[in-house]
Amino acid sequence: MSFDTFLSKKLQKFSIVDIGFIKIVYTIVGLLLISLFQGLQMLHWGYFLTLTLIAVFPLYVNMFSYQGGYFTKARKYIQHNNPQKQVLLFLSMFGAAGILACFFPVLISYCWKWYVIAIAVFAIKPLTKSWYW
Repeated sequence: MSFDTFLSKKLQKFSIVDIGFIKIVYTIVGLLLISLFQGLQMLHWGYFLTLTLIAVFPLYVNMFSYQGGYFTKARKYIQHNNPQKQVLLFLSMFGAAGILACFFPVLISYCWKWYVIAIAVFAIKPLTKSWYW
């Protein structure tokens, strides 16, 4: 069994709620990275918008290619969840975090410990689906 196959099987156990929590975690990770690296704080919000649109376009094309209603499409999308889609999801949420940081600079003014605590809290439910021991 290859590593991608193993991860794909673990990622396919997620529910729609888990994907929502994962989006929140990826956004907080993006805010943490932007708060730690000064160079990212100097980028224009248009760069982050471009990054978000480029990363999210293949995800939406894939999701809306399935038949059925919105929730049926979302379930089929999760059934075909793989690491490549998670990378695109992270890049889109990182771009969204960059846009939020540009418009609301107070979001990147916290100590890194608060970001780590928030990441741990929001990651508990998705991690319970992917733990295998």
